[in-house]
Amino acid sequence: MPSSTLHFLCLAKTGVQQKQSSHITLGSTLFPDAYNSSWLSPSGRFAFGFYQKDNGFGVGIWLLSKSHKTVVWTANRDDPPPPVTSKATLKLTEDGKLVLTTEQGEKSLIANETASSASMLDSGNFVLYNENKKIIWESFQYPTDTILEGQNLCAGCQLVSSVSETNHSTGRFRLVMQEDGNLVLYPINTENTPANAYWSSNTFGTNHKFHLYLNSTGLLQLINETDLSIYRTIRESMSWNTAAYGIRVGFDSYYYNNNQNKNTTNGTIYRATLDVDGIFRLYSHIYNGSGELNASVVWYALKDTCNVKGYCGFNSYCTYNDTKPTCLCLLGSDFVDQYESTFGCKRNYTEAQCKSALFKGGICMKQKLPLRYVKRDFQLEDEFTALLMKVGKRPPEELNEIGPIPPKQPAYHIKSKKVVVKVLLLTFSLVIFSCVFLTIFGLFVYKFLVLRYKRLLEDGNWGLTKELTLQLFSYDELRKATNGFKEELGKGLFGAVYKGTLYKGRKIVAVKRLEKLMEEGEREFQAEMRAIGRTHHRNLVRLLGYCAEDSKRLLVYEYMANGSLANLLFKATRRPDWNERIRIALDVA
Repeated sequence: MPSSTLHFLCLAKTGVQQKQSSHITLGSTLFPDAYNSSWLSPSGRFAFGFYQKDNGFGVGIWLLSKSHKTVVWTANRDDPPPPVTSKATLKLTEDGKLVLTTEQGEKSLIANETASSASMLDSGNFVLYNENKKIIWESFQYPTDTILEGQNLCAGCQLVSSVSETNHSTGRFRLVMQEDGNLVLYPINTENTPANAYWSSNTFGTNHKFHLYLNSTGLLQLINETDLSIYRTIRESMSWNTAAYGIRVGFDSYYYNNNQNKNTTNGTIYRATLDVDGIFRLYSHIYNGSGELNASVVWYALKDTCNVKGYCGFNSYCTYNDTKPTCLCLLGSDFVDQYESTFGCKRNYTEAQCKSALFKGGICMKQKLPLRYVKRDFQLEDEFTALLMKVGKRPPEELNEIGPIPPKQPAYHIKSKKVVVKVLLLTFSLVIFSCVFLTIFGLFVYKFLVLRYKRLLEDGNWGLTKELTLQLFSYDELRKATNGFKEELGKGLFGAVYKGTLYKGRKIVAVKRLEKLMEEGEREFQAEMRAIGRTHHRNLVRLLGYCAEDSKRLLVYEYMANGSLANLLFKATRRPDWNERIRIALDVA
């Protein structure tokens, strides 16, 4: 009874899809670079036709968004014709064949059926009809790396990852729905053995065949092909435990039939994809108000990419650079491809016999090259684990005078034109910014030095040169500095001392004017010039400059704000005691 009920509901659902489908008649043609480059589903969510692929075009089905295409199915992914250029065509011919014709005129069939019409359904399924409107071919029967809502992965069928996000040819990993009922992840080109598996649903040994089904509520379910009951729902939560995923075990036909009968009307689209890195993930897509498609991961089979067997090729090991998984070569080997570190490594020496050993749990196990499925595990805290490698010498042609040539490090090769344009724009912007910054900085330094030089000229602050040489003043300068020799500080045998200011009043000086210019006065002038001009002591007054203009002789000294030593010793109210006099004498000496 459950089986017949489900069959009726599936027919009803197909009828609904046909009413919502976009009808494609014989003779319809698509062109890569024209407006009619794809056939849309009625809601406009899915499209079938040409999409951008590296430097050319591919044929497939994708989920539409305002700025991004999410490819969910690819035609002829492992048997591509010559490069598909903008001159290619995709046509549902008058004789009912869906044919891709390249610019060179070579033809390849997308589907080996003779159809009367075709449709791109809202479920993401592209179908061909016969003259009785019966589906004779559908893309859902030939999944590549993705299954959509309402799509099955039958027993014995598999999903295969893509090479990259832009190249949807067969990649390096596969998800197999085995005949024994177990859903297992393997590296490509390996046998279906436990040694090669890196994740499984652990649903073997039931003597039943299952198929994987994604329902409209985003649940991944294993369906018993005998009675169509739900044996297990894989998605329970964001989990990466390989032991138990099921939350529904046993017969639940009502739940299964209900989900089969639901139409996707809530705006959320689910897809389950075996991604490029070998991890099986379930995604939800929700359209926002601006037509963008917001994608989020609902569930994933594994959290740690380094647990994916075969993520790194032979003779390399998986580790993490911050949070990003990366592949590094084992000792004695170099990358096979400098641009693709995941392709593995090759030996860089010529010694024929090479050995390695794995020490783990107190046991040393001999290993044979090439090594595979190697990863660096930081969680093994309770036991010491080490890989021992016997490395031969590098061949002579790889040696130079300095020593062995170091292994070549992987380089990054940018293929996307958008990325290249962004890099060039960023580089150009940085160059312009650097030039502007250096120009502004140069002007600032120039103005600073010019202003500093002007201030030095105005202030007369010459630093060390000022301390070692005497400055020559004019008589008018000193007359103005002393305000016409107005304030007298003291008087000696050969002249009086006046108070003055230099450099716009910023420096107070004492100007001694020799009034009796006779032989004794000239000798006094010369003696003070020679003696005090060569003396530099912190406790002695310093001669700053002089004036020798005609018969006028003037000397410029530092101003003693506290008075002279003679005043302190003989005229002060409080005269220094004997100890202070000794200290003064020592300081002067």
